[in-house]
Amino acid sequence: MRLKGRTGDRDTVPETDDPSIDRDDVFDVLSNPRRRYALHVVRDEDEVELGEVAEQVAAWENDTSVESVGSTERKHAYTALQQR
Repeated sequence: MRLKGRTGDRDTVPETDDPSIDRDDVFDVLSNPRRRYALHVVRDEDEVELGEVAEQVAAWENDTSVESVGSTERKHAYTALQQR
């Protein structure tokens, strides 16, 4: 993905060949830290389960390891990732 515009420009947006992706939708997704974490988890994966994403997101949010994430933290992340 290339960036259009000047480096550091607030109006710089990713170019895409998919016209169905609306610029406002992209900004909406990126405005939420939990969604940005989720994008980091899935960016290099061909396929990943939502539960795995939720565990990693919960670990990052709570500054801990995936193994140390409790069920409450995992559930909060999972539920939030399912919602729009």
